[in-house]
Amino acid sequence: MIRSRFNSRLPFFILICLTCSFLISLFLVQLFGVLLAVLWLFEKSGEKQKAFDIFTLLILIYGAVRLISIIFSDYPEESIQSLYKEALFYLAFFSIGFYLKFFPDNFTDKIVYGFSAASVVVAVIGIIKFNLDFDYRASSFSSGYMAFSTYLLAALPILIFGITLQNIDLNWLIRSIGISFILSGIITSLGRVNIAIAILVFLAGIILKKINLKEFITVTLLSIFLCSVSFYNNSFGLFGYRVSNPSILSDRDIILKGAEEVFLKFKNPLFGYGPRSFHLIFPYISELSDPRINSWHNDFIQLYFESGFFGFSSLCLLIFFPLYTGIKYLLKKPVIPHSFELIMGIVVSIAAVSFSALFSIFINSPILSLVFAFLLALQSAVFYKEGIVKELNFSKLKMGVYKWK
Repeated sequence: MIRSRFNSRLPFFILICLTCSFLISLFLVQLFGVLLAVLWLFEKSGEKQKAFDIFTLLILIYGAVRLISIIFSDYPEESIQSLYKEALFYLAFFSIGFYLKFFPDNFTDKIVYGFSAASVVVAVIGIIKFNLDFDYRASSFSSGYMAFSTYLLAALPILIFGITLQNIDLNWLIRSIGISFILSGIITSLGRVNIAIAILVFLAGIILKKINLKEFITVTLLSIFLCSVSFYNNSFGLFGYRVSNPSILSDRDIILKGAEEVFLKFKNPLFGYGPRSFHLIFPYISELSDPRINSWHNDFIQLYFESGFFGFSSLCLLIFFPLYTGIKYLLKKPVIPHSFELIMGIVVSIAAVSFSALFSIFINSPILSLVFAFLLALQSAVFYKEGIVKELNFSKLKMGVYKWK
């Protein structure tokens, strides 16, 4: 078992504050993220090695590729900024993963509940701002509508599949209200792809019997009510415009045209042009309706152009390995229902945000990347505690074993 230098309550308090701060306050996220990383840095190296598994290895591979692409960047002054902008993602994964493996299960449960409750609060804030005409699309205080929508999309499967409110008489009603607010938040953010994915996740919950008839009726009626009132109160009228103009692509047609041209002239397919190079290589900046666009609106295209084939491959490994191992775990029908539910929620969440990444970005987002790190660390911790993945043993001069029971 992993041991810590600190009383478990200290990292637990910091971690639950971190997971509850996503999209509520960027300052608090950075503060608690740095505090947790500092605690982790003071842990014994032998204990850290116990927590080092294949998930950690994949994160290191991804980080190494990003570092190499910075070193060989065609635009080093721009790319060097990624060193500090992405550092918290790696530190967060290492520290969150370490302490989740150290905590008892009841601490982990409280952290997951806190993450889910905070996502409902974020949804409520976004809906209120939308109703009060603060924004033409629902968003949080610390991010735009796309990060807001994708964050809720990551939280929705955890609430539907991953947690069960025990010893509460009205647990079905509490869960239904939470799901309704998250769905309404995604819908009022007006991101068409994320809305479609959220509806599919909700339908999957019904098909897999994670949502019963009583919850289905409650969620449907409450979501319709919240969205109807919100669109009525919001005077910007973007909802009506999008309904009457469904073919509007929000500059994605121009971005794809530019991507095709850059791809055909790609000079460094192995390591790419370097991080943060979009504005320097995109050929149709003047045609964009929003000159503030600074990404390819597709994580896979972005990683390919920024970090080349190796960056693209490392991202695919980072996404598909957790999906593959998670699905394999679920098909084995483990005897621990609680772990089964949590892994199902994580798998659906990663699948949802990965599909969303075909039309937006999350891995390079300062907040969404931390949410992704949390999901990966959570899955890694569940597997570690059940003895499914053994740590990588460096003391014997070989990369240990990835072994299933």
